[in-house]
This record gives sequence, C-alpha cells and structure tokens, in this order.
Amino acid sequence: QLEYLRRTMADPGAPTAGDPAVYDLVELDCLQITAEHIRANGTLHSSPFAGMAEIIDNAVDSGAKYVKIENRGCKKGDDSTKRHLLVMDDGSGMDRKEALKTILVGYSMKRADETTIGQFGNGLKSGSMRLGETMLLATKKNEEYTVLLICLRFLETVVNQKCYVPCISYRRNPATKKLESIRMGDENTAKHATALAKILQYSPFKTEEDLHIFLKTSIAMGPTGTTICISNLRKLEDDTWEVKNRNDELAVVSRDGDERNDEFLSTYLQQLYFNPKVVIKINSNQVRLQDPVRSLADPRWTLLSDTGLNLFAKRKDEYIDKEVKRLEAERVKAKANQTHLFNLTMDNTEMSSSEKKKLAADHRRVQREAEEYAKKIEILKNQKSNSGADIRVYFGIDVEKRGEPRMVFYSNGRRICTKRFSLKGDAFKQLMGVVCLIDIPSTFLLTATNREHFEIPSELEVVVKKILPLAKLYFAHVDKKYKTAEFWKSLGYEHPFPEDSVNMEREGVQKMMFEIMGNRRQCSRCLEFRVVEDMHRWFDSLESPNFQCSDGCNKTENEFRDETIKELDRKSKQTAYGEGDEKKVDRKSTPSSVNRRARSPSFDLSSFLSGGKQEKKSEKLARNGEKGENQSKKRLSGEKKKKRAVRLSSEESEESEYEPTKKRTKRNQEKKKIVRITSSD
Repeated sequence: QLEYLRRTMADPGAPTAGDPAVYDLVELDCLQITAEHIRANGTLHSSPFAGMAEIIDNAVDSGAKYVKIENRGCKKGDDSTKRHLLVMDDGSGMDRKEALKTILVGYSMKRADETTIGQFGNGLKSGSMRLGETMLLATKKNEEYTVLLICLRFLETVVNQKCYVPCISYRRNPATKKLESIRMGDENTAKHATALAKILQYSPFKTEEDLHIFLKTSIAMGPTGTTICISNLRKLEDDTWEVKNRNDELAVVSRDGDERNDEFLSTYLQQLYFNPKVVIKINSNQVRLQDPVRSLADPRWTLLSDTGLNLFAKRKDEYIDKEVKRLEAERVKAKANQTHLFNLTMDNTEMSSSEKKKLAADHRRVQREAEEYAKKIEILKNQKSNSGADIRVYFGIDVEKRGEPRMVFYSNGRRICTKRFSLKGDAFKQLMGVVCLIDIPSTFLLTATNREHFEIPSELEVVVKKILPLAKLYFAHVDKKYKTAEFWKSLGYEHPFPEDSVNMEREGVQKMMFEIMGNRRQCSRCLEFRVVEDMHRWFDSLESPNFQCSDGCNKTENEFRDETIKELDRKSKQTAYGEGDEKKVDRKSTPSSVNRRARSPSFDLSSFLSGGKQEKKSEKLARNGEKGENQSKKRLSGEKKKKRAVRLSSEESEESEYEPTKKRTKRNQEKKKIVRITSSD
C-alpha cells in the first residue's frame, strides 16, 4: 500500500489503469522531440545577442537584481575548446522538479501574465542553443543544488533518437560544508552515476571536484540563484568565434556590403527594457542601461485611442480565461497531492525517520506549488481587459540621431522591434528626430516566439496608423527650438537631410548635448536612475566600470529628483518647422479688431494706430467693385466666359439713362454683394 501511494502521489488526478480513457490513449503515438528539433530551435533568433537576451529575460522574471555575464577560457594560453560563457543571477532559483520543467517545450507558468516577460516556455532552450551546442544549468534553492545538461553532441550519439537530459542534485552538509549527492524518488545509484558521467564528459568540468567548485562559486551572490553555462560555442565559416572578445566586451561582426563593423552586447542591452530594475555586468563592467523615455529630450505622453481595438481586448479576455482554467486544474491537483501526502504521513507508523522527513519536505513543496497557483490566478483575474484604454504612448526628441525618426515597440516591458517612420522629402521635417515608445501587453498584441517581431503584422499596422497622427501632433506642440535651423546648426548639422549627423567634435556641442538629453545613470547599489548635474562627473562616470550614488544612495538628495513626464497638451497652439523664430502678436494688449485686421496683408497697422485718413467710401467701393468683378471673370471658363464678355460689351454700348429701372436695380445689388464679400475677406 505504501509503494502504491508513492507511485500515485506524483499525479493523484491521473486516471487508473482500468479507466477507459487510458485504454484509448495507450494505443496512440506520442510526440517525440529529437536532437534536430533542438538544433533547429536555436535558429529562431537572428543574432547571438537575441539569444543572450532570452537568458537575461528569465533572470529578470525570477526577480534577479544582478546579472553577471562572463567570458571564460578566452585568455592567451587557454585551451580554446574550454571556452564558455556564464550568465549568473541572484533570482529565486529552482529546485529539482522546477528545473526539470524547463526541458518541457512550451511549458510556462508565466503564460498570459503581463508582469513577466516570458510567455512560451521556450526561451532558455532557443537562446542557449543559438549561442552554443551545450547548455549546463546550475541552480540553487532551499539549500539544494541541481545540475542539468542539454547537449547536442551527446544527443547525436543516442541510437533511439530520444532527448536524454542528465540531471543530478546535491545538498550542502552544514558540518563539513561539502556537497553530498541526493537522490529523488526512485532514482537509483546507477542512474545518478550515469548522469554524472555524461555531465563531466560533455561540460567544461572534467572532475566532480571541479563541478563542486563551480557550484559554490558561480551561485555565490545569494541564498538562491541560477547560472547558465554555454560551451561548444558557434563558429563562422572561417573557423572564428561568432561571439568575439573585444577588450573585455562581447561583440559580433555585422556586415554591410563589403564593410564589417563590430556590434557590442552592451549597446544591444542599453534599451532592452522599458523600466530596467536590474544591474547587468559584462566581465565586471556595468552596462550603462538607459531609461528609454527620460533619455530623450522634451518627453511627453498621451493615451492610445482604443477605437477599433475591441477585437484585441476580446481575444485578451479569452486568453486569460483559458489560462485561469488551466491553472485552476493544476491547483486542484496540487491540493489533492497535498492531502495524499498528509494522510500518508499520519496513517503509516512503520516508516523510518528518513522517509518521514522526505514526505514532510514533499508536503511543504506541494503546498508552495498550490499557493503559487492561487497567486497566479489572482494576478490574471486582475488583468481583465479595459479595452486598451490605459496604454500610453511616449514621445521625445533624439537630437543625436535626428535622421532616424522611429517607433520602438515593447511587450511587457521588453523591446520587441523598431519600426522607422517612412518619410520622404518635406515630410521628414514634420517628424524630425521624433522617437515614439509604446509598451503593449503580450495578451493584447501577440509577439512571435523569438520575441523579435509581432505574430500578426496586420495588427501591428493598426497600431502604427494610430501612432502616426499622434507623432505629428507631438512635433507640432514641441518646444519651438527643435523646429529652427539655427538649433540644429549649433549641434553641427549642416544640411536639412536625414543623412546628416551631429558633430560631437564641434566646440560646445558636448555641453549642449549634456543639457538637452537625459543625463541619468543607474546606481549599481540601489538600482535607481540618478540625475548627474555636473558635466565632468557625467563623462567620468562613462569611463568608470561601475556607477554609484555620491551620498550613499540617499533618496532625498537632489540627484535623485523625480522627473515626472508631462502629458501631451493637445489644445495648445501648433507651429510647424521653420516657424520657431517668428514673433507672435500680443493678443492681450491689442483689440480683437486690430488682430483681425493685422492678419490682412493690405492693412497698414501703423497708419491705423496713428489715426491716418482713410480712403473715401466711393473710391473704396469702386476699387473693391472692380476687384470683385475681375475675380468673378476669372472664375468663368470656356463658353460661359465668352457669353459673359459679349453681353457686357453690348450693355456698355447703350446709354445708362435708357437702361430699364429693374435691370439697373439688379445690377447695383450685385455690385453691393461683391463689395461686401471682398471687404470681409
């Protein structure tokens, strides 16, 4: 009975052998994942940096405050075959059961959750396989270390094409401070030995002692954490590393025709997150993460119109309801499992102390799972759609890249793609330097699995069409200096073309850039963005590997001031490019009639204010009448114009005293009407 309970408590909700559903299912074939599928999964991402970002996303979702990326085995004299990349974080970590769930393709506890980045349960596999052929996961939680290996070279040697994943666990002895192997469930000694042998054969650590040292040192940032070790890194066709080491930086070579340029990982990560709350270091050098909105000049925000987005909102609600139903079923199973474990502990007195301790640990673990399911369900229920009425669109001016007006799309706080405004000719002046940033929930606008574009392009175009008029409205209301040629010339822009760039070597340009752009840096201790008001300290901070607050992270100091982003005022007066230097008429100091007449090009304002003589009424009527008649003649065309000319010539030949009274009266009325229209114009 005890053995039967041990077998069934792994899945108490599963049907028994006599259930007809089992009889029907055993005859069906199961989907099998092969090594080729895992290899192809690594090709989802366009660049190695996109794969690295997937691993960092998992660290951020686990609540990590610090992420360290190290490039080991690349120094002079090192064995090139032992080169590997480490991505270490101080997040929540995983126990053995949670670690084994990461190898399930498509499994994710974060699905439909707008507070997390990951959604598909595929980022760890696809991201690591994009960088190399071997991924070693080492994680720590509840004083338990778990090591898991996914290796393409090992899977290629398997005859039956199954994806075997070696996994071992250790627990630290508090007395000896050594790691002792522990076995879970029905794991026997042979299985543990085989898993350890494969890990040592295909990982950079060739002895168990080296593996223990790695576990103790790589997860030393806190009581919990995870380290991803990627080895057998990819190489190019010329047998060089795809991810290169450039002065303690990671770089890839980009090709633009015959030109080759280095792209650095630190630059790729600078604006990866909409509201970064993590410190990232590459080889001990802090990445200068940016606040994407506050790094722009004159930032503003406005709400995205929810007109026409009802379909998105409805799909979002359906997606959340489906996920809530799935989590409810998982929570019920966890509760049933918890009850089984409790009854098993209370009813069996023949169990040894070690078995009771094991059951008590399993009971606590299942209880935590049930609480986690309940918490996730509550979060999803609070995310029920409000038709997208609260989605904000942020705008700003990028004075350093004036010729690249663009829209940057984020999903759940993570950058997905950048779309340029397609402007030609004079249209460039309407959005010069404008940058739009928008963070859209993943349940509202679906992202692709590789998180580099959105799943349905037509839905993205709907949002783009809504943003374009808002961008033009922002530029119409922005500070007038950004629409003057003198301002851009002071920054070194010589020509009004998109291809022109800022001249940083010009005298005074660096000072202007410091004053205009958001001079904020992230503190490596408190993770907050601080305002650096001294220009010399700002440029010194760019050279230093780490930046910290000047006064022990005192939140009351001036450099921590909150720069609240103002809402875009849609009612203020609009100005276009080139109108920034024009003087405005003071409407408060002059009568409304003066302002109305001042807009007329034929009105002499100085003569009116000095009380000058006005023209005689008869002369003015004659002049306006002649002008109105000429304008009416111009509007006639073709045969009507000819007939009108013939009739006028015949009427002028006759003497005015013989003209019938009725016709003369009608003609005078037409003259007065023409005069009235032209004078009002």
